[in-house]
Amino acid sequence: GMNINANTDEMKEYSPDNNEMEQRMDILSKTVDEMKMTIKELTQKLNKLEMEKAQESKEEEEEPQERAVLVPHIDSNSVNVNTDKARKIGVWLEEEVGLSEYLELFIDKGFDDMECIKGIKMEDLEAIGIEKQGHKRKIIMAVDKLNGKEAEMI
Repeated sequence: GMNINANTDEMKEYSPDNNEMEQRMDILSKTVDEMKMTIKELTQKLNKLEMEKAQESKEEEEEPQERAVLVPHIDSNSVNVNTDKARKIGVWLEEEVGLSEYLELFIDKGFDDMECIKGIKMEDLEAIGIEKQGHKRKIIMAVDKLNGKEAEMI
């Protein structure tokens, strides 16, 4: 029966004693606790950030001053008026044409920089859905002015 003894001896060598097991468990549970803490902290940070972000967008809604001057009747969230190109169109529509209500439509239909605007023809205005004859004429006159042409009276 030598074999059996040899085996149990070997087993002893490989199996960590209780003390070592307890130590390992201890380390493990400490690690788990630390991870829990880390997750908790991260969650809190994330919540805080989300709260701050919500605050910021609330504040923006309360006072969209800069944009309000530029395009009074356009809700800044509904149209992406943050590019300089689009802003130039807003100013042009406001000051040269007097029809800033068409900004959203222009941007939406891809007339989103002044180069595009310069190429606008009467049929473009009809195609994008501007129906009022007087408005179309005003826009075309302003476009002609942009191109350095005196508006021809049609």
